[in-house]
Amino acid sequence: WDHTYSIDEGINTYEEEKEEETPGFLFTLSMVSIIVIIINWKRKK
Repeated sequence: WDHTYSIDEGINTYEEEKEEETPGFLFTLSMVSIIVIIINWKRKK
């Protein structure tokens, strides 16, 4: 049983899961940005 091997495996799984979550994360981020823009725009009016 090798420490470095298990660490690499953990990093690989983490990165794979992160890649799958990225589209959803970007979608959430863009939605938040749009809401902030709308709030700021309504305040200016």
